[in-house]
Amino acid sequence: MEGWSNCYVRGSKGFRLCAKAKAVKSKLKSWVRSSKLKVVQPYVLEEQLRNIDRHVVSSGWTNTLKQDRVKLVEELWKNLSREEQTWRQKSRINWLRDGDKNTKFFHSVASGRRRHNLIEGVSFNGVSV
Repeated sequence: MEGWSNCYVRGSKGFRLCAKAKAVKSKLKSWVRSSKLKVVQPYVLEEQLRNIDRHVVSSGWTNTLKQDRVKLVEELWKNLSREEQTWRQKSRINWLRDGDKNTKFFHSVASGRRRHNLIEGVSFNGVSV
């Protein structure tokens, strides 16, 4: 990695490790800022889809409308899955940070999971057990 190998620091091994980690962190931050994806908000894409649908109702389908709609739907799904992945990662971060520390967060997650997984009974051919 560029930030790691180009960082020459004198000192103890721990000090060098810390300094190199800081250098990598700053390089990563600048890389993230420069390579930000231009994400269109889902509500904008949904509005564009509604506009196409309105146009189809009034004028009928054309090849360009079909292609535009397919592209919009694909982009919408990509954005929604990216957003879902972001929330999943954030929840993992919370769990790793606050996880098994016998905290209110841990107990609420465990209780919620217990309620979700609870089997209250079994019904077979109309007979409940």
